[in-house]
Amino acid sequence: MQDKMRTQFTTKLYNHLLVLLLLCIWLTYLSSHARSGCMESERDALLEFKRGIRVDNCGFLDSWGVTQDCCLWSGIECHNHSGHVIALRLPTPYDYIPKSCLEGTISISLLNLTQLKYLDLSYNYFGEQIPKFIGSLSNLEHLDLSHARFIGVIPHEIGNLTKLTYLDISSFNYDYYDYYPNNMRVENLLWLSQLTLVSEVNLGGIDLSIATNNWLSIVNNLPLLHDLRLDDCNLYLRMPSSLSYINSSTTLGVLSLSYNNLNDASIFEWLSNLGGVETSLVYLDLSFNDQVLKNNFQMSRVTMNFLGSLCSLKTLIIPSTGLNYKFSDLIESLSICSHKSLVLLGLDLNQLWGSISDNIGNLYNLRTLVVGDNQLNGSISQGALGGLPMLEKLRLSSNFLKGVLNHDHLSNLSKLRDLNLDDNTELVVNISDNWVPPFQLNRLRLRSCKVGPNFPTWLITQKNLTILEISNTSISDTIPISFFNSLSSKLELLSMSRNMMYGVLPNVPITFEASPWIDLSSNNFSGEIPLYLRNVSVLHLNNNHFSEGLVPFLCPRTKMPLTSLDLSNNSFSDKLPDCWGYFDKLKVLHLENNNLWGNLPISFCSKSLKLYI
Repeated sequence: MQDKMRTQFTTKLYNHLLVLLLLCIWLTYLSSHARSGCMESERDALLEFKRGIRVDNCGFLDSWGVTQDCCLWSGIECHNHSGHVIALRLPTPYDYIPKSCLEGTISISLLNLTQLKYLDLSYNYFGEQIPKFIGSLSNLEHLDLSHARFIGVIPHEIGNLTKLTYLDISSFNYDYYDYYPNNMRVENLLWLSQLTLVSEVNLGGIDLSIATNNWLSIVNNLPLLHDLRLDDCNLYLRMPSSLSYINSSTTLGVLSLSYNNLNDASIFEWLSNLGGVETSLVYLDLSFNDQVLKNNFQMSRVTMNFLGSLCSLKTLIIPSTGLNYKFSDLIESLSICSHKSLVLLGLDLNQLWGSISDNIGNLYNLRTLVVGDNQLNGSISQGALGGLPMLEKLRLSSNFLKGVLNHDHLSNLSKLRDLNLDDNTELVVNISDNWVPPFQLNRLRLRSCKVGPNFPTWLITQKNLTILEISNTSISDTIPISFFNSLSSKLELLSMSRNMMYGVLPNVPITFEASPWIDLSSNNFSGEIPLYLRNVSVLHLNNNHFSEGLVPFLCPRTKMPLTSLDLSNNSFSDKLPDCWGYFDKLKVLHLENNNLWGNLPISFCSKSLKLYI
């Protein structure tokens, strides 16, 4: 019995000692591999980089130097064990664009970051040539210098970054609402051929015209290339007679060549012969090559066969490329292979003609269908839209569609958020007043369609509208108060001009998060101007019969956001009040053709205002 107890005790002691030994080994390993802070040489290199930044609008570098450990500084990432800086992430955030966070120069001290793998300085302002020494950061895998206002020649030294998998040095002529000259170009593109590990390349906006003879051969032989974007690069297409497809990329999934000068239909031969393109290509944008592709797109069976071979395609964007097909024939070609995969189809600004027939339902996973500014001249089949239950955005504006569109056309579109039928003057939109749609629209545009004579009361069900455009739609009716109560606080545009609407607008308590544009001009509204209409940026009430409430409207006792106000051609007969200090943003004011009297208020003299009275 004692021997048994002695054996059990020995076993337990052995197990405890073994656990203790393993714990000591683990703690020793952690201690030997723990990061002890960044290296002094790399800390000094980053501080030298900071000295090259003249302006830091976002406070990115405020933390730099506050602590000794640069791994704790904003935008810095270090290796967990060695402490080497491996990533420098200082892009201007999207919500700050078009302004730039950082302005200055890029210091050569970055070369001391010998283990740097990730560099992102996008959307800042450097105003210099991309430094040649960037090509000596030999461990870089991700380089993003896009939209950082670089100028001059792209240094061929970038080709030395043979570990790169991601390269974006794009620089378009515009960023959101900001325009600046594009002064980036290449002297040759051979350096790109050295980046054999690269999978994503974006050179958008860079002048590649000098590379016209060899760009296709170069990108054709990048074995791992998945995403290629060469938009607005002044590219022509000259298919080399010796071009081989044997070693060409079998991984190309995204190809964007918009805003170029493609002038050879053999691009479709190249695309069709790329190994694996039937299973890889998911995004294709050839838009705005209209002056040179149009002749190649004219009812070409080669083109139709090509469009029918893209079996994994999710996004096809080819506006303004001279497409001149019967719309249903084009859809039939796409239905051959991409009927399951296609989710976005952009065909604006072409010459497509015919009806919207039932075969559009073959593309039953479509979420976005954009066919505005074409020559569609038939009707919309009642079953056509019903076959697109995933549809979120439909734009058929500026065509010649005719016939009737009613609630049966829309009853299956529960996901619809954006509907644009503008400028189809022969199209009748006849939605039942008591119909409750299965969707909640964010945007609805019916300008110059035939909607009236009754006000479309089904709109009362739409609580999320940010844009409502129903001008010139033959509505001759009053607007129910319930419509105004249903308006979203996020409203951006409300246009009901050029109708024959009448009655008094209710003075209901409406507030707007933004300051929308409201146009109720050229109707027969009368009575008083509702006070909530002061809380907009642009207000057009001209060519109506408003006669009351001018003084309360113009004397709000608080600052108003109006920048443009048109009250011309109404029936006001008031003395013009001196309250314009509350409209300090006002730039344009129309008051002509009323019965106003009295002297011009003194406060007008201090305003830079275009006044029409």
